[in-house]
Amino acid sequence: MTLLVGGTGSGKGSVIWSLLLGLAPAIRAGVVRVHGIDLKGGVEFTTGVDLFHQVAYTYAEAKDLLAGLEDALEQRLAHMVESGSRKHVPSADHPLELLVVDEAASLTYLAPDTATSKKVDAHLKRILSTGRAAGFSVLAAMQDPRKESLSTRDLFSNQIALRLRTEDDARLALGAWAVDAGAQAHMIPETQQGTGYGIDSETSEIVRFRAFWCSDDAVRGVAAEVTLSFMEGADDEF
Repeated sequence: MTLLVGGTGSGKGSVIWSLLLGLAPAIRAGVVRVHGIDLKGGVEFTTGVDLFHQVAYTYAEAKDLLAGLEDALEQRLAHMVESGSRKHVPSADHPLELLVVDEAASLTYLAPDTATSKKVDAHLKRILSTGRAAGFSVLAAMQDPRKESLSTRDLFSNQIALRLRTEDDARLALGAWAVDAGAQAHMIPETQQGTGYGIDSETSEIVRFRAFWCSDDAVRGVAAEVTLSFMEGADDEF
């Protein structure tokens, strides 16, 4: 479960598309299914929409998508209990389910009412808290690292920070110790979109990286190949 934080123009799209293009062979094989929430009306995901199993462009669609994912999670957990499995192994029959949320804070501030917001929040909390063992993963991108922007922030086990406005924002995103150890996301130049810091989950070391720049043509080309493979395998079981 990964939370990607970065200011406007910091390159969050580069990170998302680098990941999805890297997963394209697994998506094509049916071992990974990607679900997207893009409440900017499709501005971010439309270019490579064929890489997605489903995409929500409105708040109502996002609520239904999250509810469906939670139901699928409960079914898989029940299957794991029944089969005596403690760890999910991705396959065409039981793929890794990846949820990608662009501008995750919109799940809070675009809610039509408090009751709906609480339902969406509950669905996301369930997926974040129990999804890992069952092969459900989440990548959520947002600009503001403060908890009031996303109440589920503490449930993300991994944090990645691109360029941020202030040192306080960097400390909120990665932790004070990480900034003191060199993860100074607030010092990344505006000319280095896609550059960021993460924390190695095994060694706890600070990792500086730069995501690939993925042109619209490259995204469309890879998505077209994935679509073609699905059409060719339309008669397959998966």
